[in-house]
Amino acid sequence: MSVNFPASFANQVAPFNPLGRQPVGEEGVDKRETSFKAVTETEETAAGQNRTDRDDRNRDQALSARLSGAGGNLASPAEAEQSPYERDQALREQREIEQLAARDREVRAHERAHASVGGQHTGAPSFNYVRGPDGVSYAVSGEVSVSLSSVPGNPEATLRKAEQIQQAALAPADPSPQDRQVAAQAARMAEQARVEIRVEQQEMQREDAAEKEAAREARAEEERRRDAERAEREEAQRLAEEGRRAIDLNRRLLDIGISDATTSPGSLLDQTI
Repeated sequence: MSVNFPASFANQVAPFNPLGRQPVGEEGVDKRETSFKAVTETEETAAGQNRTDRDDRNRDQALSARLSGAGGNLASPAEAEQSPYERDQALREQREIEQLAARDREVRAHERAHASVGGQHTGAPSFNYVRGPDGVSYAVSGEVSVSLSSVPGNPEATLRKAEQIQQAALAPADPSPQDRQVAAQAARMAEQARVEIRVEQQEMQREDAAEKEAAREARAEEERRRDAERAEREEAQRLAEEGRRAIDLNRRLLDIGISDATTSPGSLLDQTI
């Protein structure tokens, strides 16, 4: 996610902390290095933002005052002594300063949009600067680092991350071609995560079906075992009942005097049956 400035300003690029005046919007703010750090607004960052807004307003007011003075009917003694070339040069410098200031605001707003939406998946904005005719460094391009790596073993978290990165890439009002490329990469990352989620869901469904089938088979086996035990009990009860009836019949025969001492045990019952 970066925004490039026209090549005509390439020979004016200044370092991050130039000698003399600090970059516009960063006066009094210590240089910090962050990498893939969540962008959250704390009291310190809020105060820094307030200072940046005040500096922007002060610079704009100063520019307006200088332009008003240049376009007024009365000129200062120094301006009265300027040659037409010098006055024309001063006006060109004023226009260049206005363009640089507008570019500075545009670049900062662009990168802040990326960082604020990207959250923990994006780093802090970094900028490239150009020294203006007034000695002030203006941001003319910038970038926000972003992590496009998946979350190992967690496609759901990967999907959430990819969707957030895609939103962050397209957060500015005018996404650059590189922003759209990052958004496309995040979209592919999200689609891959969705495929992995579907595969996991299908695997879970198969495992669930297998578990249900195993439970069903276990219940059927238990039912068969119970049926076998019930049949054994019923058979045992039937045999016991037949034995009781045979004993009762022998007892009745003895009571009515039908008995053969020579008859072997069980022969009378066998003959009767």
